[in-house]
Amino acid sequence: MTTLRKEVIAVGIRRAAVLISALLATAIVALPAPARAVVAGIDVRITGLPAEFEAGADARTVEVVAAVGRARGRERCRKVRWSLRVRVDGPRLDQVRVDRIEEGGSFPVRTRAGGDTATFTDVRTDPGRLCPGRTVTARYRVAVDAGAATGEVAFQAQAFGADNRLLQAASGASRVTGADPAPSPGPSEPESADPAGAEDGAAPASSSAPAVSAASDFDGTRACWVPA
Repeated sequence: MTTLRKEVIAVGIRRAAVLISALLATAIVALPAPARAVVAGIDVRITGLPAEFEAGADARTVEVVAAVGRARGRERCRKVRWSLRVRVDGPRLDQVRVDRIEEGGSFPVRTRAGGDTATFTDVRTDPGRLCPGRTVTARYRVAVDAGAATGEVAFQAQAFGADNRLLQAASGASRVTGADPAPSPGPSEPESADPAGAEDGAAPASSSAPAVSAASDFDGTRACWVPA
């Protein structure tokens, strides 16, 4: 192989190496940065969540509190929109009542339900402002209807900014103490034929009492939430 040919091959190899390096660098730069699901420095907690709900008992107040953990320079204040997701395991979804309250009255929410889960999202932002040293609180009245089965109800609270960006989330769960199942009826004793009637050859007398059927009072319109 001549010296000129060797030099041509070497130049080609160097050019290919430079091209490959440039392509790799471009690919690395083009990779998107991982999106942040929450905003650092903001804390959300569920408070007042009871260890258990008793079926048929009065509603309990559950609070969700958002706070700015630490000020970072000139931290700006934020408006917050709340969303609460409720999932049931045991009780039916229509046996759990949730009312979003604010300043003593119901607060309007948009409700979406399906399967064993319902989501209650504020129609407008919370009246408060989330600032350093100040908190924003959402309050919910939660109750479980009498007759609900024993099980669990789980909550996931989410705080969104005015631009619908997720700020932070928190979750918790409570046990549901439901009604005891009704005891099953025991085996009925067989009726014996009338001995006197058997001797006389007469057929046993039949009961003249009419059959009674129980009517259900459930009309199928019960909702699992209390709209504003």
